[in-house]
Amino acid sequence: MRARPHISVTCDCGSSGDADPGEAWRCDACGQLWRLGDPPRSLVEAAARLDRVHRRRTVASLVGIGLACLLPAATGDRVAFALAAPGALAAWSLTVLPRLRRRYRTALDALPAWSVRG
Repeated sequence: MRARPHISVTCDCGSSGDADPGEAWRCDACGQLWRLGDPPRSLVEAAARLDRVHRRRTVASLVGIGLACLLPAATGDRVAFALAAPGALAAWSLTVLPRLRRRYRTALDALPAWSVRG
């Protein structure tokens, strides 16, 4: 999941639609072609910053799970380690990871849309 700026285009005729940065958008109602440049630098930087924060949080939570799995290995209990590692990874992927992804999507949705108006 990568951060991409959202572009809303409103045509002179009143029709609107969504487009990708740097691509052209054609109005379905009147056929006018809109050539879209790059989004504002502040929007791109905000999306990139959110992306970096999300990746750091994901890696940090995984490292925390890894360190917790090493506790049984430090005590010398190999069976507990063999059971703890897969169980902890499964619990992480079913509980922590979805929360992190939901938080990331919410933060991306809160970014302002880049509106292009005729």
